[in-house]
Amino acid sequence: MFHKFLKDKNTEVIHRFMHNFKPRPKQSDLRPSEIMVLMMIAHFVEQNKSFPFPSQISKALNLSRPAITPILNQLEKMQYITRQFDSIDRRKTRIVIQQKAMEAFLANCSMYQKQIDLLKDQMQDDFVLLLQLMEKANQILSNQPKENTNEESL
Repeated sequence: MFHKFLKDKNTEVIHRFMHNFKPRPKQSDLRPSEIMVLMMIAHFVEQNKSFPFPSQISKALNLSRPAITPILNQLEKMQYITRQFDSIDRRKTRIVIQQKAMEAFLANCSMYQKQIDLLKDQMQDDFVLLLQLMEKANQILSNQPKENTNEESL
C-alpha cells in the first residue's frame, strides 16, 4: 500500500510543488520549520500588534503544542525569540520575536514574493485559476477533522 502511495502521480505532483515552494534560504542557520514559525510569529505581530502565545502559534500552523515546543526552544537558543510572561496572566508566556528574526523573516518574504512573481509572470491567466483552486482546497482541508494530533514537526 505504501509503495502504491509513492507512485501515485497526483501525490508526486503535489509533493514536488510543496518541496519547491518551501523556504530554503541559501545562507541560513534556520530549518524550514523554524522559518515557518518565525514567519507566523512576525505575521501575528503585524496583524495583532501583540506577541503570540505558543498555543496561538500551534493553532495557526495546525500543529500540536508538543510539536511547536522544540522549534521554539531551538529558536530561543539561537536568540531569534525570547519568552516573556504575559502582563495580565503570569501563568502564560508570550513569544517575543527579536530583530535578528525579523530580518530573517523579511528575507524569506522577499524569497516567497520572487517565487510568486515568477509563477504569476509565467502562468498569467492560469495563475488566477491556481489561486482559486488552492483557496478551495484550503477550505476543504481546513474543515476536515484532524486524524493525528501528535505531529512531530512542520
